[in-house]
Amino acid sequence: MLRLRRLAVLLLTAASPAGAAEVVWLETPDDELRAFVAERAGATQRALVPLDLRAAGSAWTPADDEAYKRLEVALKEARTYETKLDGELLIMRDLAEPIAGITIVRDEADRTRLYAALAYQGFAVNRYYGSDLPEDADASAYRVDINGVVVESPWADAIALNPDREVSPYDIAEAPQRVAYSGVQKVLLGALPASVKPVDLPSGSRMVIDGRPTEVPASGNIKLTPGRHLISAQADGRILARWDVTVEPGQAVDARPDLTDEIWEAFLSDLDVGMEVPPPIAASIEALGGEVWLARPDPRKGVKILALTPQGATDRELERVATAETNGGWSLAIGVHAGWFSSGDFYTQDPGTEPPGRPLVNAVAPGLDLDVAWDAGLLRLGTGADFVYTVGEDHVALYGDAGSTRTRPHIWVGGGLRWAMLTAGYQFPYHPALGTRASLPLGGGLEVRGHFVAGLPTSRTRSDQSSYDTLPTYNAAAGLALRL
Repeated sequence: MLRLRRLAVLLLTAASPAGAAEVVWLETPDDELRAFVAERAGATQRALVPLDLRAAGSAWTPADDEAYKRLEVALKEARTYETKLDGELLIMRDLAEPIAGITIVRDEADRTRLYAALAYQGFAVNRYYGSDLPEDADASAYRVDINGVVVESPWADAIALNPDREVSPYDIAEAPQRVAYSGVQKVLLGALPASVKPVDLPSGSRMVIDGRPTEVPASGNIKLTPGRHLISAQADGRILARWDVTVEPGQAVDARPDLTDEIWEAFLSDLDVGMEVPPPIAASIEALGGEVWLARPDPRKGVKILALTPQGATDRELERVATAETNGGWSLAIGVHAGWFSSGDFYTQDPGTEPPGRPLVNAVAPGLDLDVAWDAGLLRLGTGADFVYTVGEDHVALYGDAGSTRTRPHIWVGGGLRWAMLTAGYQFPYHPALGTRASLPLGGGLEVRGHFVAGLPTSRTRSDQSSYDTLPTYNAAAGLALRL
């Protein structure tokens, strides 16, 4: 059986959305096919796998990088107001939005950056409001009640983020505020812990809480210090879900992903044109730019594409299929064609009474063709045969003493590019031939093909030893073929 390897050029239909699409491979392609499809899709990311699509709605993005950069810049600028009158108000205000913009903590480095901003914002709250914190209406955004004790909410969140860390002079420069921080730490650590229960976590994933991988205990409930926590479920280096929760002492919360295994597996099993896209997967498609091509190599078409948007799924047809990779590949093509055949050697049924003449040399010529090709990159070598049948009572070729034929087989070998070759061969019954062949793949193995063949004149000898000269032939035709 021929080993078929194809590259695909993807043609968007008029009804399809314009713009780039990311490509998710359901089965692993070769490098050349992957690169070719990515180019046609206008993909901006590396070749994706299904897990990338699943994680897209919660993945780490450039927006997360930017959020941490804003946080670092804001903290650096806020420190310049520490010695200014009422500078604490600017510190509190200018850090609030950058802190809220952090929605995930991946590791210790992220934890350290967020902790520094929280500790410093809490320092400003404590130094500005002091003992008035519980009653001052303007302080409501910066306080939290822990079992009847009102504390600075930024410090509560810093302690929840890193419960055992001792605050340093770098974190809080003023000794009175460091002492106050330690008092808040005792309140938080002395309170009843909260609990988070993972529910329907993606298979193979693990919980990461505030940047630290965390094992789920036998009870199923992970104990947390009261305050804000940034939680994620991760697998194979991908973030499959994330949660931003603020918990009170003794509170129990569930961490349930929007995209569960049940939804994901049902989605993969129902892939088809016209399917509905579940909302969690629609969110992932939006995160990847609004359109995703699900692709898999296909032995017949080269590649099969299902285009997903949040609204549904459509096919992406192949505009062009070429039958080779860089390392070469064999293919077989069978086709039909029709065209024009000209020969000065045509005769009527009674050549004795009517010699050949110019009015008799043009024939309608349908036919069949067959070829075998071997491709290497853009190059092609091939061999094949065309069978042309000349229509019309005058269009009969005589040969030998009594033979005649309307069928003009042409056997050839050729070489060139995949879409254009030069050929040399023999056109029966008596013409060496030179020609050209061209093909344009349509998709699904179909090709539009054309050829031009010139039969060269020769000198021949009859059985009575007399000689004669054959006249040139010309054949031009176009048709369709199926390449297997």
